[in-house]
Amino acid sequence: MGNKLFFLSTISLSMILMLPVENVTAARMEIDFNQQCKQQYGKKYRAELIGNTALDWQCRTKKKLPIYRQLDLNAACQNQYPFSDTKYSDFNTPDSWFCEINGAQFELDLNQQCKTEQKRTIYEAINVSDACQNQYGVSNARYTYFYAPDSWFCEV
Repeated sequence: MGNKLFFLSTISLSMILMLPVENVTAARMEIDFNQQCKQQYGKKYRAELIGNTALDWQCRTKKKLPIYRQLDLNAACQNQYPFSDTKYSDFNTPDSWFCEINGAQFELDLNQQCKTEQKRTIYEAINVSDACQNQYGVSNARYTYFYAPDSWFCEV
């Protein structure tokens, strides 16, 4: 087992590919509106609802005389969940926004996860579910073939 873990940690997966998967339902991921406002305009901005519909979200400063700016929800989904689409389920429900990732598989970079976890020895296990969460915002780690250490992928 230890030798397999060492071999897994030395695999270099340099390309990230999105491969379609059949018969997998789409995942709906929650959008962090405040995070996107801060990313777009800086730490002084936060998300605020200025109306009653899904399209009434804006980024605003925390000042007494606030400045309002457009909240880019497409960018929010791309930043928070790569390869996702931005959607809302009900125009009249402001909180109905979500990022949708249709059934897909993503290659997993185990070297990147080793650097993230800062392993002390080469024989410590890699948490592949954490790797998927860190790299793609999903925690479903799978492998194609038990005896192929480079067959790990993340699945939605």
